[in-house]
Amino acid sequence: MSRGAARRFAFACAAAACLAATASAAAAPPKGFALRTIVRGLDEPTAFAWAPDGRIYIAQKKGMVRVFHHGVLEDFLDLRKEVNEHAERGLVNIALDPRFARNRTLYLLYTAELRPDDPDELHPGNGTLVSVRVSKSDPDRPETGSRRTILSGFRVIGPWHAVAGMTFDARGRLLVGFGDGSPYYPKDFSAAALWTYDLGVLNGKIVRIDPATGKGVPGNPFYDPARPSAVRSKVIAYGFRNPFSIRYDRPTDRFYVGDVGTDQWEEIDVLDEPSVRAGVGLDFGWPCYEGGDGEAVQQTAYATLPACHELYRRAAAGQERTVAPMYAYGGQGGAAIVVGPVYRGTAYPQRYRGRLFFADFVKDRLWTLDDGKASDFGGAGGWGAPVDIQATPRGSLAYLAFGTGRLNEIVYVGGEGGGGGALVWGLVAGGVALALTTAGWLAHRRHAARARPSG
Repeated sequence: MSRGAARRFAFACAAAACLAATASAAAAPPKGFALRTIVRGLDEPTAFAWAPDGRIYIAQKKGMVRVFHHGVLEDFLDLRKEVNEHAERGLVNIALDPRFARNRTLYLLYTAELRPDDPDELHPGNGTLVSVRVSKSDPDRPETGSRRTILSGFRVIGPWHAVAGMTFDARGRLLVGFGDGSPYYPKDFSAAALWTYDLGVLNGKIVRIDPATGKGVPGNPFYDPARPSAVRSKVIAYGFRNPFSIRYDRPTDRFYVGDVGTDQWEEIDVLDEPSVRAGVGLDFGWPCYEGGDGEAVQQTAYATLPACHELYRRAAAGQERTVAPMYAYGGQGGAAIVVGPVYRGTAYPQRYRGRLFFADFVKDRLWTLDDGKASDFGGAGGWGAPVDIQATPRGSLAYLAFGTGRLNEIVYVGGEGGGGGALVWGLVAGGVALALTTAGWLAHRRHAARARPSG
């Protein structure tokens, strides 16, 4: 996160503080769109996953996993005694296995508590990924004895830049992001951030693993078949500060990464599968570089470090090139980027198809990105501090509002194509008027039986 407002809005902030900051203005989606609250009553939610049967599994920062079904919100799994939630640490991500309908497996990413005698304080933490099977007889409960540790050993020293994003690729392999883990403060710097260049540690990396074993997979650029459990066998990209959100776009075989920056820049970085296989374009520069418009910019706070000097020398000689962000914007005044999906649905007007949706948790606003150009998606303020954006089974988008403890759906209610043509039926749900076609009405009725707004 960035200084100032970011420090107030970061995961360290109390939900009440976020509420006070966001309650002053109603969320303002673009004309023709409205918000519908699906779930409310959450406590600092960080990520959600929609199961094939309509259940929604939701991670909360303090270590609680909850499940929402048929309008009821229940506790699914309590990891609070095992999770260190100091500042930006905590349970920050959840993902369902692509074969969830068969193996009922979900994945949880959190900073593990190493000092149970002094919990949730700034002691070194252990970034950890676990899997849990959902009970076959009762999907609102975990299967007893099914929890397994898939990855651990990510050393977090500082209060932020801890465990980060997760996504699956087209072959069902799991990508996991890790921040630099260093005790960085905006007024100074920490040489520990240079761990991002060390392929022997998880810090500042995105790894790709077999989710069943936690081992690296063939096709990773540094994969060693004799040592598949080595960190370097898992790494597919490095040089990140805090790759908090990662999204895979199947049609383009690309991974979009939201790398949360300093008070200077927020980045959207892009990895594509051909580059990963070829082992090129894998260094995203932090801490020696950050931000820039098509050119990686030298980071002044780190420019005096000998390692950065050497990197600059090699770049000037054409021997090494850091990957510049696809898109970057200024982080002044506080910022924290959250990348969502490339919109591929049909519930919104045609002009939104193929656009990347992204938000800023601190600035409390949403944008779309098309061919490198960002456009506001409605007004700023009142969104509730978006922390996770995903597609819904209905082809719309939904996001978690960390500050208000809600899961909101962004619904198209206008008549400009998308959403199904002529508007023939209106429904008031959670105070929002929804306009649906006959086909949309039938789809809504099917959905209503399994996901009514709570409260």
